[in-house]
Amino acid sequence: MIYKIVGSLILVVGTAALGVYYAGQYMERLRNLIELKKALMQMQGELRYLHSAMPDLLETIGNRTQGVLSRFFLSLAKEMEKKEQGDFASLWDSQIKKKIPASALEPEARSLLFETGRQLADNDRQSKEDGITFALKQLEDMGFDHHYSKGENSTIVGIIGDTSTLDTDDLKTIDVVADVKRVSEPFKLANRKFHPDSSIFNIAGRTVGEGHFSVIAGPCSVETIPQMTETAEAVKKSGASFLRGGAFKPRTSPYSFQGLHDEGLKILLEAKKATGLPIVTEIMNQAHLDLFEDVDIIQVGARNMQNFELLKELGKCNKPILLKRGLSSTIEEWVMSAEYIMAGGNEQVIFCERGIRTYETFTRNTLDLSAIPALKSISHLPVIVDPSHATGLPWMVEPLTKAAIAVGADGIMIEVHNNPKKALCDGAQSLTPQQFDNVMQTVKKRVEFEGKILG
Repeated sequence: MIYKIVGSLILVVGTAALGVYYAGQYMERLRNLIELKKALMQMQGELRYLHSAMPDLLETIGNRTQGVLSRFFLSLAKEMEKKEQGDFASLWDSQIKKKIPASALEPEARSLLFETGRQLADNDRQSKEDGITFALKQLEDMGFDHHYSKGENSTIVGIIGDTSTLDTDDLKTIDVVADVKRVSEPFKLANRKFHPDSSIFNIAGRTVGEGHFSVIAGPCSVETIPQMTETAEAVKKSGASFLRGGAFKPRTSPYSFQGLHDEGLKILLEAKKATGLPIVTEIMNQAHLDLFEDVDIIQVGARNMQNFELLKELGKCNKPILLKRGLSSTIEEWVMSAEYIMAGGNEQVIFCERGIRTYETFTRNTLDLSAIPALKSISHLPVIVDPSHATGLPWMVEPLTKAAIAVGADGIMIEVHNNPKKALCDGAQSLTPQQFDNVMQTVKKRVEFEGKILG
């Protein structure tokens, strides 16, 4: 069967043909397989890092999946809340029979889902996680590695893997298939060919992506509660969408301030509580993921853009990831790093252009404005710009912010400190709250002119 053939192809399925009964069934089964794999990956991340109670975990997974899988998980969560005690495996099986018709999944996948319930019934968290890992491996062995994207005029099925022996003409003979295209780029899930519509993310009540403009602002590093709270209140008043602050600081010199680590995260969360602003902060090690449970966007810094083991773990954590471009990375290398995260099941990736290393020494780095339209042409993921790190010069932040808006950026990230002269990190490139407010007045006018929504 076609879904057992994996390869680097996209199938363009005309919506008019979807009325054909057998074709509709086929597409529905394929979509459900994709949703099942995504659900299992998300469940693995929840078990590994968040340690949620089972009803809460199931409700979370249900809200993040679609179709029959969503109905299954949500119904199971409600049933578990009704029963204080009971046989989890039996409850799991009964909900499969009630909510997932036999025609909705292939027999192998349906059997695997039943078996997963028995694994999850084990009270040992590690056993649950091992069971999920086994189920995912079984799905991969079945060849169920696909990407499904439904647009207004067509449905795209991405088939990932080696298709050198696959005849595309044979696929075109299937009534439901309008076209078949080979994808030459090494990235698939991040590729606009796989996902023609621009991705838009809802993050803590804020919208990030096409048609919207997000502003992330705050100090380079978390220092004290008064420093963070004062800065947070100031940037919120000026119109910032998110609050940034570094708890873990990767520094070139081992003698430079390295951040307050977990204490810094606590201070950042206090500022979040005081202002209501969602927070963005950088992670350096996958071992710290447990500490990031209440972080709204996890940032991957330039130095860790190709820390592939970290990227793999972030692919399982089900949180938006802000992926900064490496100091000397090409656009393709950057997108491939996003692919690592997305391949793990986490599709909420936001690119951040923060300047690259060139021979020029006038600025800290060189802001590559061409990267924004380039990324927009090849990827569906949002792109924001960091003019603070790109230049290292506070007076350049405003003109480059204007430029970023003009070339289509989905947001900016600006360093703001309540007292830059006393900052422990990057004070020389930080704006004062008043300077930031001046920039925001310009931002509001430019964003409105471009027909976007701020916030």
